[in-house]
Amino acid sequence: MPNITGQRWPVVLQSSASLAASGSIGASAFSAGYARIVGIVFISASTTSGSAIRVYQSADGGSNWDAFQNFNITAESGSFFSASMHGNAVRVDVKNGADGASSFRTLWQLQPL
Repeated sequence: MPNITGQRWPVVLQSSASLAASGSIGASAFSAGYARIVGIVFISASTTSGSAIRVYQSADGGSNWDAFQNFNITAESGSFFSASMHGNAVRVDVKNGADGASSFRTLWQLQPL
């Protein structure tokens, strides 16, 4: 069994700042050679229904976002997320609802094959 101690997974999105009412945060990364994207989120306010967290994937390196998957979370909760990689670029967007979130923490990383 290979030793993976000290192995670092590439970070796509990380934040521990507050998130304003109707605010958003997002980031993208090249994802070829990775099998999954995994994320953890805690937020103190409800996010926008239907598009709270959206994970986009691209077949052309991020020039176009060809497919996406939505994840919803509720106020004062923490959640784990995982999606398999099919494209060669990935983008994670988080959109907040009508209430500001004084506490918001998230980390999204790529897992190797």
